[in-house]
Amino acid sequence: MTGVQTCALPISKTKDRPRQTHDKLDDFLLIYDELNDNIDTYVDRKDDIRKPLKVIIDADTEFQAKLRALKDAPDVSPEETNRYEFILTNAIETLDSSGGDHRKLLAEQVEAAKHRRKSDAKTSGSKSE
Repeated sequence: MTGVQTCALPISKTKDRPRQTHDKLDDFLLIYDELNDNIDTYVDRKDDIRKPLKVIIDADTEFQAKLRALKDAPDVSPEETNRYEFILTNAIETLDSSGGDHRKLLAEQVEAAKHRRKSDAKTSGSKSE
């Protein structure tokens, strides 16, 4: 089972639910930070990651919605929410920031691909002459 699947497992309705929620959010942030580190590695290598970025951006949107739903959950007491509010807020802010970065990076990669195609077309055009 992957870390993402573990984070997606339902949290049981036990007296320790706030702790479990906190721990799952912490796991999610660790995995998400690792994802961002991997993206940085591919960008540093000048790899074309447009296709996976589209999937990541879709996932960012889904995760943002789920985290906001957790924050606004009507069936959770304020006392319970207080036990994981900081890490939840941190996760939401991280997703907001990273989601924007991912969209910006995708736009940059699309633009770079256009320039590569133009450059390739000029190069192949001059070879045929």
